[in-house]
Amino acid sequence: MLVGVTDMKFQDYHTVPFSGAGGGTSTRLMSGIEIHANVLHTILRHDPPKELAPLVCSGLTVALVLASTPLFGAGLWVSAGGLMVLLADWLGVAWAAFSGAGVQVPVAGPMTALVLNFIGFTAARLLHERNRREHVEGLFGKYVSDHVVRHLLQSSAPPVLGGERRVLTVLFSDIRGFTTISERLRPERATRILNAYLTKVEELIFSNGGTVDKYIGDGIMAVFNWPLEQADHAARAVQTAVSMLAALDELQEM
Repeated sequence: MLVGVTDMKFQDYHTVPFSGAGGGTSTRLMSGIEIHANVLHTILRHDPPKELAPLVCSGLTVALVLASTPLFGAGLWVSAGGLMVLLADWLGVAWAAFSGAGVQVPVAGPMTALVLNFIGFTAARLLHERNRREHVEGLFGKYVSDHVVRHLLQSSAPPVLGGERRVLTVLFSDIRGFTTISERLRPERATRILNAYLTKVEELIFSNGGTVDKYIGDGIMAVFNWPLEQADHAARAVQTAVSMLAALDELQEM
C-alpha cells in the first residue's frame, strides 16, 4: 500500500516522459505518489519500457548517417539546415514511438552520429577549399590580378595548366636603350628606375586583365586571354600598350 497526497496545493506534481501524451492540461503533470505507484507496478509485472534491439539501433544509426551523407556534401548552409531538419525529425520519431507505442527509440547515439558526420564533412570541405586557394594563389598570385584569382577560386573547374590550345595575344615591352642608360647611372638609381617601370607596367597589365608571363631583364612579357577567356583580348593588349606610352612621361621624370 502506498500513501500520499494528490492535492495540487502540496505541489507534489512532476513532469514525466508521458506528460502530455493524452492531451489536455490534466496529463501534463503526475503526482509523486502516482509516479511511485507506476514504478512499483512496472517492477512487480516485470514489464519495463520496450527498447529496440541493439542491432536495430545500430542499423538505424548507420542508415541515418548514410542518408545524410549526400546532404552534407552540399554547401555549408544547406548542410547546416539539413542537420537541423534531421535532428528535429529524429526527435519527432522518438517521441511518437515512445508516446504512442511505449517504445524507446535511441536519441543520443544517432543524433551524435549525425553531428559528427556534419562536422567531418564541414572540416573536410574547409580543408579542401584552403588547399585549393593556396594552390591557385601559388600558381597565379604573382602573375595575375586579385580579381582574376578570385574568379578562379569561385570557378568550380580547376585551371588547365597544359594540353589546351587557345588563341592568345602576347605583349612584349622593355625600356629602349636601358643597357646604355644604366651604364651611366649609379646602381641604386638604375634599380629604382627599373623597379618603378616594372611595377607600373605590371599594374597596367593587371588592370586590363592580362597575365604576366615572365620578366626578361628590363622587359616584361604578358599574355591576354589566359587563364580567363577574353573575347576582346587583342583590344586589351593594345589598350595596355597605349596606357604604357601614356605613363612614360611620369616615369621619365625620375
